[in-house]
Amino acid sequence: MISAGEHHALATLCVPRTLLRPRPSDSAQPYPVRGVMGCALLVSRACFESAGGFSEAVQVYYEDVDFCLAARAAGHRVWIEPRAVVEHDGMRGFARGLTPWAALLKARNPWLIMQRHRARLAWLSFLPTYGALIAASALGYLARGRLDVVRALLAGAAAGARIALGGAVRPIGSPREIG
Repeated sequence: MISAGEHHALATLCVPRTLLRPRPSDSAQPYPVRGVMGCALLVSRACFESAGGFSEAVQVYYEDVDFCLAARAAGHRVWIEPRAVVEHDGMRGFARGLTPWAALLKARNPWLIMQRHRARLAWLSFLPTYGALIAASALGYLARGRLDVVRALLAGAAAGARIALGGAVRPIGSPREIG
């Protein structure tokens, strides 16, 4: 099982998600969480509208975090239904599986989430954990000879920093345009 809920919070945005996942009991009863993975969500129209839907600026990678943060800020609760099972093919984590397009978005979007949700104190934990995440990922891909992914990580980090400093959010092209 990849995910049985998430602990989405701005202060821990760049801590690897596998470390922050709830460890549910074997109960078949629904339970509350702070967020869910975006590959499958069941959302009421009222929740979707009050959270503002999905941000076109975020596109993919962290769109689930952004949505769950906005939904909770609008007063909604997030629950896991453990009897529902969804399979997702295409895991793109920082440690493995990144394409240049995914690397660019995964490096840019945490900055965008921080900027969109405006939590000043969370920057104190964001900056060091983000730096460590990008550095460790870049070193791992560098060791595998994937300079294309390293360049994309650095380009995404630069784009994110520009956003945080008030720059415009520019859409990222399709995977074919990047990789």
